[in-house]
Amino acid sequence: MVRNKRKTLIASINMVPFIDIVLVILIVFMLVTPLVVSNHVRVDLPRVSSQSTEQTQSNQWVLTINKEGIMFLDRGTGSRSAANTPLELEDINFIIRTGLQSFPDLAVFIRADRSLSYGEVVETMAKIQESGLSNVGLITENP
Repeated sequence: MVRNKRKTLIASINMVPFIDIVLVILIVFMLVTPLVVSNHVRVDLPRVSSQSTEQTQSNQWVLTINKEGIMFLDRGTGSRSAANTPLELEDINFIIRTGLQSFPDLAVFIRADRSLSYGEVVETMAKIQESGLSNVGLITENP
């Protein structure tokens, strides 16, 4: 007695390989994003409790001062080379004066390493304000 067995086709898609690939891509993005987004200038920020402000507008710039006192200005343009170019304070003042012509409500936030003296940071703030900028703030880390 011979039975006639018919093979039936399964008309569904195996989703397991697709899900595996999507999860691997998600993990890669989770690992790479902090490296791409963060600034390459390493500073150890002071830790204080404060309310955070959003820094998403193009009229908000960040002046980073590392522990050696070298200054870097990130103008929010997305250009890595500009944000990682060391600048003198006179150059920064010129850039700020030029920026004030385009953005009258320009704000500069200072990211200074905690090992810098209070006097150095305040002196930098005062020199920046001499360029005509009145909106200067400090960036800190939450404890």
